[in-house]
Amino acid sequence: MTSDVFHAPHLIAPQAFDKYPLNWDEIFRRDAPFGIEIGFGNGEFLVDWALKQPGWNFVGIDSSLGSSQRLQKRTMHYSVDNVRIINNDARFCLRELFSNNSIHHIVMNFPDPWPKKRHRERRMLQPSFIQTLGAVLINRGMFELVTDQKWLAQDFYKMVRQANRFFELNSIEENPVRPLRTKYEKKWQDSGCCIYRVCAIKIRDTAISRMLEDSKMPHYIIENEIYPEQVIPLKNSECVKGNHLFVFKEIYTDFEGNCYLVHAITRDNDYQQSFYSR
Repeated sequence: MTSDVFHAPHLIAPQAFDKYPLNWDEIFRRDAPFGIEIGFGNGEFLVDWALKQPGWNFVGIDSSLGSSQRLQKRTMHYSVDNVRIINNDARFCLRELFSNNSIHHIVMNFPDPWPKKRHRERRMLQPSFIQTLGAVLINRGMFELVTDQKWLAQDFYKMVRQANRFFELNSIEENPVRPLRTKYEKKWQDSGCCIYRVCAIKIRDTAISRMLEDSKMPHYIIENEIYPEQVIPLKNSECVKGNHLFVFKEIYTDFEGNCYLVHAITRDNDYQQSFYSR
């Protein structure tokens, strides 16, 4: 991790807090309407949104470290102080870090569609995610999906209709007029292709269960001595128990063989992490 991101003034590290959901009024030092962009890319849309709505608080959530770097640089370049950044899984963050009835508007611009059937579980837009939206959005709050994949817009539309007692749905819009078109959006439309937008407005609350509500982030520390013959065989091994997965991908060592860096991937229900342990 580069130093400009590690010391980024706008970056929020959820593991540094003692209680969840987070108290965003304290983080922003004010009570204000709340907007969120999921998957902010290079940050141009979110920064423009924040500049046009200085009376709002904004959070960008993206699992890409590179995207977080770019957004941090953009907020500093434009002296934007009403944006905070979370580099993590949006499904987990939206459910665990935000209180019920706290968010006014959520935008998801061009999510990875994961079109193959075997990758369906990787899609952000799942029934469980829609249930989370019904909890964290305020009454009449909006979730806005923008995509270049018509089938994804249709799939999401049908999914929300199945929960229609919780949401009002507008018809799928083709090439909607938006206050800002992202760089990708312009390139896509200029090539003659279409984009699609679905807006879902919350009308009733849904109930959700949270892993971390009123608790601390769990941490586990291995205190026993670890030997090389225990570490090396772990490469490419995995442990699966129900909806829980732990995979050791790569094992790196220094020249003396005294220190190891382990790349692991974990999944707990719909929350997936990729990280390195030393």
